[in-house]
Amino acid sequence: RHAYVSFLGFTLGQTWSFWYDAASIASTIDIQGVNSRTFFRTPLLGYTKKIGEDLTFGIAMELPKAKITPSTGYKAVNQTCPDIPIYFQYKGKSGHIKAAAMFRSINYGVTGDSKIKSESAFGAQLSGSLKISKPLTLYSNAIYGRGIARYVNDLAALSLDMVPNQENGKIQTIPMWGMSLGAKADFSKSLYLTANYSVAGIHGDYNYYSANEYLKGNYFSTSFFWTIAGNLTMAGEYLHGMRENM
Repeated sequence: RHAYVSFLGFTLGQTWSFWYDAASIASTIDIQGVNSRTFFRTPLLGYTKKIGEDLTFGIAMELPKAKITPSTGYKAVNQTCPDIPIYFQYKGKSGHIKAAAMFRSINYGVTGDSKIKSESAFGAQLSGSLKISKPLTLYSNAIYGRGIARYVNDLAALSLDMVPNQENGKIQTIPMWGMSLGAKADFSKSLYLTANYSVAGIHGDYNYYSANEYLKGNYFSTSFFWTIAGNLTMAGEYLHGMRENM
């Protein structure tokens, strides 16, 4: 699932998006994880550089894809402008914090015409972890932006990068958000428990949704991991999710 080369700070190939922050989510058995997470692989050309003992900078051009819900007179087309994520990450002995931004230009077409138009989209993310005592670590993640559905777990499965505007018949990017809180408790070297709560959704109705369309989703998980022997781990998890429609 990953195929890339890296040299002198450059990365070329398919790997995790530069927006992804694996260390900001408490462990789950459910591989997809919390619904506000940025979790996917993509072809990219990226560059990372340490600008201090604990501070790292990263920027990339990532393969653009957009899921559009077309309105009458408009259509989805191939994307030509790469998505541009930028981040700064501080990592210390007690945890880390990552501040990231995403810039996109989403192409769309006009039905019966060869003209291609574009709409700007952007997002911001703040994520991190903090070990507040020897047995307890906290995790958090927050995202806000317009036209960034591709980067949010719950929203990535829906065609929400651009959607119809029922007031004027055009299509538009819309605000969306996500946030999560997590914790990990180490009871011994071989046993630990985790918990996560997460919410992701659309900010406002924007006069284009029908009543059964997605508004927001909630996610909760609690898990235990027990290393019985060096190569044998037992784990269990409870998951609860809820979707709220418009």
